[in-house]
Amino acid sequence: MPFQLLPPFARAMFSVWTLMIFLLSIFDAAYAVYQKRYHALAVPAGLAGVAELLRQVILDHSLLYIDSGHRAGKMTLALTGLSCWLWMLFLAGMTAAAVFLLLGSIRYGRNRITLGTVKQCADQLPTGICYWRSSGQVILSNHCMNRLCIALTGEPLLNGNAFRGSLPASDLADEMVTLEGKTWRFFCRELLFDGEIIQEMIASDVTEEYRKTEDLKRDTEQIRHLREELQTYRRDMEETIHKQEILQAKINIHDEMNRLMLGTVSVDAADREKLDPMLSMWKKNALLLFMEAENEKRSLENLEAFAGQMNLQLVWKSDFSRYPEREIREIFFLAAREAMVNAVKHAGARTITLSREETKEGLRCIIENDGAMPEKGVHFTGGLRNLSELAQKQGVTLSAEVGDTFRLILIVPYGTMAAEEDTL
Repeated sequence: MPFQLLPPFARAMFSVWTLMIFLLSIFDAAYAVYQKRYHALAVPAGLAGVAELLRQVILDHSLLYIDSGHRAGKMTLALTGLSCWLWMLFLAGMTAAAVFLLLGSIRYGRNRITLGTVKQCADQLPTGICYWRSSGQVILSNHCMNRLCIALTGEPLLNGNAFRGSLPASDLADEMVTLEGKTWRFFCRELLFDGEIIQEMIASDVTEEYRKTEDLKRDTEQIRHLREELQTYRRDMEETIHKQEILQAKINIHDEMNRLMLGTVSVDAADREKLDPMLSMWKKNALLLFMEAENEKRSLENLEAFAGQMNLQLVWKSDFSRYPEREIREIFFLAAREAMVNAVKHAGARTITLSREETKEGLRCIIENDGAMPEKGVHFTGGLRNLSELAQKQGVTLSAEVGDTFRLILIVPYGTMAAEEDTL
């Protein structure tokens, strides 16, 4: 049966069929453009053109039954004169071709990396990403970054420069911002892409890391306070023990003096055999009293007196009226005395210079002499080795430097210093 003899309803169904093929072909062409497959536009465009042509032929033939004065074109008469089965086979082939093109585009999108797949993958990331040109034109941004932009500025992400300028510290490359109840870290940098400088911004959710960092800071501060309290407690305890030792020594000396006084009163002045031992005991107790006073004062004058005994000139370049706690003070005086002995014995020095300075490491005390430099390097032996071990136990660093002059250096960390003034 020729197509022109089909009932009106059948011709209408053929018209709808051609319309469906036209729409499907248009969709294939648009999908190819979306995938940047411009070479695949010819076939769906041709199918859409043929489908539209056949639909116009059916419409032109239908007008013969509506308008008696209408005259159909030669193409309409020729095509509608063909068998309806031929029309069905042709339209079925066109439908199969359009469906095949659609399946091919879907398969291409699944097996190849396209802009669509990149965008789809970016939108699924929990991290916000955005790339834009120097003019501010956005090249790529995902849903997360668009959401953050709306939360921060109240507007969609249309200009990368404007979005970066809205950040609290846009001049920094790495900054923290709290949005939507979370802490986000924004990282910005420049990239060279295809010969063009573009801007990159990455927004990462660091809420958990930020919370743990703040907890760690609080714990560190508490540990620091606890450490200071323990150090204060240790200093107080050692000072108490030292005072107790001094008190006990004074009690012993006092008792011994009372005994000597009673013994002296009872001895006959003419008995030389008993007076000589008594006199020796008086001298011994006087020496103990002098040594106790010397241990308590440890004054700068004692150090100068020792230098005078060694025929050394002691030069003070800094104010040593304040110094760390008792154990560190003992180390300083021991180091100064040992340095004087070594300077005279091994270097033939005539001048000892004492100075101090504040550094990042702590209080730096320098004992310098003008004697001859050691030829085989500096090795801590004897008294210096014992002094170094004692200093290490107290947290003090003892070292030597050889240059224009010989320097013995003690570095006392700030944490080991007493908070109160201690007069030497």
